[in-house]
Amino acid sequence: MDYSILIGGAAGQGLDTSADILEKVLKRSGFYVFTYRDYMSMVRGGHNFTQIRFSDRDVSSFTEEVNIILALNKETIEVHKDKLKDDGNIICGEEIADGENIISLPIEKIASSINPKVYNTIGLGVVLKYFGLPVKLAEDALNEEFKDKTAQDNIEAVNEGYKLIDSKCRLEV
Repeated sequence: MDYSILIGGAAGQGLDTSADILEKVLKRSGFYVFTYRDYMSMVRGGHNFTQIRFSDRDVSSFTEEVNIILALNKETIEVHKDKLKDDGNIICGEEIADGENIISLPIEKIASSINPKVYNTIGLGVVLKYFGLPVKLAEDALNEEFKDKTAQDNIEAVNEGYKLIDSKCRLEV
């Protein structure tokens, strides 16, 4: 069993935080994890992405093809869609894209009801549910990462994202 997730968006959209939380959840679930971070732009708004490969066996590199793309903006889809496996999916807000292999969700609408800065965390919740990973591990990691209202908003966001889809695959280590 071997999977790869690409999280992409504009600098400043919180993709590093989402990747960090996802890494913690995967490791705490017993998976081996390899993360590749690409920093094409450190300027707010420039495109960045992180690719996380995980498996029930040791992994020491990334792979060219990905199972999931969590697209925080349209540019991520344009730049990375060719990396998507035939049976893979792109997860994004309904304002970004729709179509074949795209799971288009009301992420922006939900974020605006909580806090616009939690857009990425809602997407993280969707990814966790996609793989059937426990949301409780993400809640714990978010409590470690943030304090007070920020932690509460992100925990609400990850749970709202978790409710948006049914699991596509169940992972076990």
